[in-house]
Amino acid sequence: MLLDFKAVKTRNNTSEQAYKILEESEELSYEISRNGGWDRIIEETFDVMQACFTMLDGMGIDIQEEYKKHRNKMAMRGWAERD
Repeated sequence: MLLDFKAVKTRNNTSEQAYKILEESEELSYEISRNGGWDRIIEETFDVMQACFTMLDGMGIDIQEEYKKHRNKMAMRGWAERD
């Protein structure tokens, strides 16, 4: 796994709570991208990715399996190699 989403796992989150976390991260990232340097942009981008993985995990999604599907889709489009 690229990111260790278990480090910030929030069990028993409702999908509404998870969405709020993601929405706040996205808003902050947008603001920083307008007013911050590359280091802050990179930091916030990873925070948004982390929120996404945490949200999916909290919904019971098998992230590893879905990642394989995603990689195959990207391979069909010529953006990645098949797993």
